[in-house]
Amino acid sequence: MVLFRTLKELSTKRLAVDQKNYAEITGHLFEYTWNLWKSDVQTILQNLSMLSQRNDIDSVFEQSNDLALICDRWLLCLMIVRLLIFSGYASDSRTAQEVWQVREVCPTVLTAIKSLLPYYDTFKDKHAKLCDFAKRACTKLMKVLVTLQGRHPYSFVHETVLSATVDFCLNMITNPEQTGTTFEEFLIQSMVLVKSVLECKEYRPSPMGRVINENEPLSLEQRKKNFAAVASDMLKVILSGDRVVLLCNILVRRYFIFTAKDLEEWSENPESFHHEQNLVQWTEKKRPCAEALFIVIFEKYREV
Repeated sequence: MVLFRTLKELSTKRLAVDQKNYAEITGHLFEYTWNLWKSDVQTILQNLSMLSQRNDIDSVFEQSNDLALICDRWLLCLMIVRLLIFSGYASDSRTAQEVWQVREVCPTVLTAIKSLLPYYDTFKDKHAKLCDFAKRACTKLMKVLVTLQGRHPYSFVHETVLSATVDFCLNMITNPEQTGTTFEEFLIQSMVLVKSVLECKEYRPSPMGRVINENEPLSLEQRKKNFAAVASDMLKVILSGDRVVLLCNILVRRYFIFTAKDLEEWSENPESFHHEQNLVQWTEKKRPCAEALFIVIFEKYREV
């Protein structure tokens, strides 16, 4: 935790020499932290698999202090890895230089999400602490993907990253029951990522199209145009017209609906309910998040 706080403090410095020093720190720390994270996630998954088959989960978990410590260390390593990639390199939206760690980390993070998600449903009625861990872990992992896409959008443009992540999030939004992802926080982050990708100005194709010139090195703007063209092509495949229509229907029919509790609060105090709805940030609740995503889709796919 001391290391994380120190890195976070150093990341706020804006002088060129400080940023250069931070890049050097990233070079020294990333491999060790990332390898430790990967090792811990395998240990955690093995233990969760073992515990899911036991009837005496409480006693086994209480006796295993190591697992709780490993889980805490794993989450801390995740925060450090995210911080190193975020602050250790200038945003590739300015440099158009790929940050290789994004393509290294994001597919592994997505795989970890897919592996951990079922345990939320598995432990929901069996063990509150393990259920809460699966819930927090999946939400934090998705937030890492959102953060890295926003910071390094061009490095995110890869079949194993952009296509796979957006496709996964769309499946979660349209059919969360298949993986038991009924908890609101994860669905919100899935919507946030899709919205972020669709709004990303770096992914808007240039009228000039992709630039190919084998004789001369590409300029900064030419590299950006090439990335944008690739991203645009990927999104066209992932978000076909039929899928856009399906997504809009589900957003309206499933996520826009007021719950019984909402209607009760509205009936009891309409004015207070109205003000509370206006004060809620769109990233905090499922319905306003779905509404924000729907608006972006409607504006981007008017012709569908």
